Amino acid sequence: MKLSKHAEIRSRQRGFSSLYISLIEEYGRTVDAPGGAKKIFFGKKEYEVACHELKKLLQFLDKFNGSALIVADDNILTMYKV
Repeated sequence: MKLSKHAEIRSRQRGFSSLYISLIEEYGRTVDAPGGAKKIFFGKKEYEVACHELKKLLQFLDKFNGSALIVADDNILTMYKV
């Protein structure tokens, strides 16, 4: 999502990095807010789901550590582990 000028200022003031914002967008719960807007809430439940999924991702990354793809002309030709 694109940040408004106000949101850019607030993100700097409050230490919300682009990664932090992306994680809230990805794992947050969307609810209605006044004026037809939406609020994306990242509470305890959302935190627990995000931790679980990110732990699974870390395990997955460990499995493929040392892997390589051989590519040419935007095609994967082969893959292997070093």
